This record gives sequence, C-alpha cells and structure tokens, in this order.
Amino acid sequence: MKKTVLGFLLILLFSLMGCTPERSKAVEDGSLIIELSDGTSIVETKTIAFDKGDTLFDLLADHFTLYCADEAGEPDDTCSYVGPYGTYLVGIGSLTAFDSGEFIAFYIDDVSSMYGIDMTLPENGKTYRFVLESYVAS
Repeated sequence: MKKTVLGFLLILLFSLMGCTPERSKAVEDGSLIIELSDGTSIVETKTIAFDKGDTLFDLLADHFTLYCADEAGEPDDTCSYVGPYGTYLVGIGSLTAFDSGEFIAFYIDDVSSMYGIDMTLPENGKTYRFVLESYVAS
C-alpha cells in the first residue's frame, strides 16, 4: 500500500512539474527591436543585443520595468507568478494595462503573435511591438 501511494505521489509530482512552460531561448546571437505603442503612436523604441540562450522575458526585464499579473490578476513587478499559459504581461515601461478593459497586445514584425513572451524566441532582426489596446464592449 505504501509503495502504491508513494508511486502515485511521484507520478503526480512529475506531472505537475510539466505544467509551467519553460521560456524559449535564443538559438543564436543577434539584436532585435522593442517598440512600445500607446495605440496611436510609438512611445519608445530600443534596439537590444542578445546572446544565444537569452529569453525574450529576460531581455525585456533587463531593459524595461515589467508588471505581470499575479495569481489574483493584480499587477506585480516581481513577475514571479507563471500561470498555466505562461506570464501575463500587464505593464512594460510606460505602458500599463491596469484598468479594466485594457490589455497589452504583442506583435512580431506587425503580425499578432500566436504565443506569449515566454514561448517566443528572440530572433535576430525581428521587431517586437507591445501595444496598449482596449477590449471591445458588446
């Protein structure tokens, strides 16, 4: 009985370890551009050099103040909470989506990203744009 319970607990532990996504790492050295937009104009642009193994999250955290949603959905500047779908960015630099109905959209070379910042590779020559947007009320 003890072996069965211990086995079940080990299986549960290993399955829960896989719930937090690992951040994607650059496969080569390069540089990228980060643009912040308030929805009508670009408010800040930075060109950032990166090394193989760097993550987009770490590059952003090194060059901007970041706020991520904590477990309760409140802004947290430690960005320590990683939900089942990754880190939910609610503020970067001067852009903050703390008000109800606002969010920060993420674009790569003017195309809406299919993935969040955790699962996005830093790629040489790409432009990563963060845009403050509002939900459409229905």
